[in-house]
Formats: sequence, structure tokens, C-alpha cells
Amino acid sequence: MITQVRLKQVVQYDPKTGVFRWIKDRAPMKSGEIAGCINSAGYTVIRIDRKLYTANRLAFLYMTGAFPEKGSVIDHINSKKIDDRWENLRKIPYGANTQRGKQRKNASGFRGVLWCKQSNKWQARLKKDSRSKHLGYFDCKIAAAKAYNKEAVIVYGKHAALNKIGAKNA
Repeated sequence: MITQVRLKQVVQYDPKTGVFRWIKDRAPMKSGEIAGCINSAGYTVIRIDRKLYTANRLAFLYMTGAFPEKGSVIDHINSKKIDDRWENLRKIPYGANTQRGKQRKNASGFRGVLWCKQSNKWQARLKKDSRSKHLGYFDCKIAAAKAYNKEAVIVYGKHAALNKIGAKNA
């Protein structure tokens, strides 16, 4: 596992742009060239000492001196996987990063809210650690979305992905 000292010997990180540059010539790369490439998942990755690292994790190591502890991940606040500016990165619990947006087939338009044919009502549920927690049945999808938001704040705190509830949803 790479250390902050070794990382700073190999690359320079600009926290304002999120770009890593090679410090010394490393065939075929030249000193000053941008380090890394985009992988199939859409993240910037950089190979150092024959090991591949995502740039967001290297930025965290570069700035703090350590990788995030087990159970935490480095999240891109704006959800753009290649935006590795320091102000766009944050350490959050793993579960908070796995909250999913609403599904394409979701008739409610809200995260965690779906129509239940059996009860003829809107159902709210929240997923955490691959488990779904039933939050109740509601006559109105807005009420179900509010129930989801309330539970999401309890479970994920400030990192909760909440439904936007406004006049257009009514």
C-alpha cells in the first residue's frame, strides 16, 4: 500500500483542479504530464509502483496522509467521477454512498416510494446494507416520500440522499 511520502515523490496534486502530474520522467510519461487515465467505470485511475489507485482515493491520501478507514469511501459530491478537486471530495460511510436514485420504472417519481398493488397504496422503504426496511403504506405519494426522507436522515445523517418535495410533485 502506498504512503503519502511515496505518493508525493511520484506525483504532484493540484487540489483546485483535481489533476495529478508526474514529478519525474517515467517512461513513457514525461515530467509535468497529467497522470492517469479513465477506467471503464468512469473513474480516473493512476498506476504507481505496479498498483492501480483511483485518483479520488489518492487525493485523500495526498491531503490527509491516510486512506479512509474501513467502512468509509471517498465520494464525489457532484457525482462526477472524474472531478477530483479537493472541494468536491468527502469521506462518507459506505452505506450512504450506495443510496440509489429513483429507478427508471418508478411511477412515484420519488426515491424509496413505490406503488403496492396488494394494498392499493404507496409504500415507502429504505435500503441499507443490502436490506430493505419497510417504512409503511400511505394514501399519498408525498407522505411516503416524507417518511423516506425522515428515515434517511436518521440512517445516513447529513449524507442522506433526500427526495425533493415541492409544488410540482403534488
